[in-house]
Amino acid sequence: MSRPARRFTPALLGANCLLSGRVLWRTAQGWTEEARAAHLFEDATEAQAALTAAEAEVLRLVGPELVPADPGPDGPVPRPLRGRIRAGGPTLALPGAPFPSGAPFPETGPDAGPLPAPPDPAP
Repeated sequence: MSRPARRFTPALLGANCLLSGRVLWRTAQGWTEEARAAHLFEDATEAQAALTAAEAEVLRLVGPELVPADPGPDGPVPRPLRGRIRAGGPTLALPGAPFPSGAPFPETGPDAGPLPAPPDPAP
């Protein structure tokens, strides 16, 4: 007995930049760090073709994947928790980048001195 064909779930195409590690999202024109500006693939054939093309960009991208998503008022919203976290940007500051609070990334090592105090939680 054959199983019914699975219906395609709309999805975003996400990957990490090989050089910076940043999360990238596929748009109609290229790649962006803004998930809300990403293209929401609603056709399985188009999504698979985009994924195949991203997998071929081995000198630029790491781990391309289709992430189930829903349309939202400000752009697509990933369904899985991991996708929503990735869409929100780094949870830790990348070396040389400011923390989300705007404080500089602390130096590490024995001569670095104490770490800065964490910012006060927003009221």
